Amino acid sequence: MKFCKLGQGLIIGSYVFLTAITALAQEEPASEAAIDASPDTAAIAAADAAAAAVMQQPMVDYQDCIKNVIANDVPMADKGAAIALGCDSERRALQAVLPADFGDFLLLNMDRRINMILTAMQDAERVVADMVEDAEEIIDEINDE
Repeated sequence: MKFCKLGQGLIIGSYVFLTAITALAQEEPASEAAIDASPDTAAIAAADAAAAAVMQQPMVDYQDCIKNVIANDVPMADKGAAIALGCDSERRALQAVLPADFGDFLLLNMDRRINMILTAMQDAERVVADMVEDAEEIIDEINDE
């Protein structure tokens, strides 16, 4: 009995849903040209493009600086400090062009990701050092025989 009422409810609900969709489909939609030509949409698109252009180069500069620090010969334990010191001007330039509320969040998220990468690299460095030590011990044992 409960399944019959449930089935009837689903059928009635489906009918109402289909009726509503059919009614919406019969309404004449606004043309895309009219929507795209509105001055607000055009102004917003132009502002977005200008903002992206202003933010793009400082973002690339900051990323390049971080990549250079990671790739250089600074010991892994010191790379975080090297990024903070060596990329400070690029970070400030990026922060200057980002909206205040978004910029703080973006930079915090970038810092978190950089720290994750540096931690993973330190872990990998320890694993490689252990492997080299193990290889040296094996070579010593082979030579002693």
